[in-house]
Amino acid sequence: MREYTTVLLVGVASAALAVLASTGDRQWGTATVDAEGLPARMVASTARAAAPEVGAAALVALAGLGAVLATAGRWRQLIGCVVVTAGLVVAAGSLLAGPAVESTLRD
Repeated sequence: MREYTTVLLVGVASAALAVLASTGDRQWGTATVDAEGLPARMVASTARAAAPEVGAAALVALAGLGAVLATAGRWRQLIGCVVVTAGLVVAAGSLLAGPAVESTLRD
């Protein structure tokens, strides 16, 4: 039971941090545009523009962890697989977002 509680608490904390980092107008990158004859302007790339799947998957993981508490048996295993898949999407999307952030800043 102790391991179960620890895994759930770590999972909820991780999913909540992923939701906070990837939703809203959180900036994942900034750049200063300095055109000749014009004042310098700072532009930002948000998580929503660079990697929208990360926010969605983080919300699925957070909701799934709540569903793990409400289920048992095979359903809990199935929901656990969904939570793991959502976590992998969050991790992969975050790691691969670098080129998308650069592209968004260039645009």
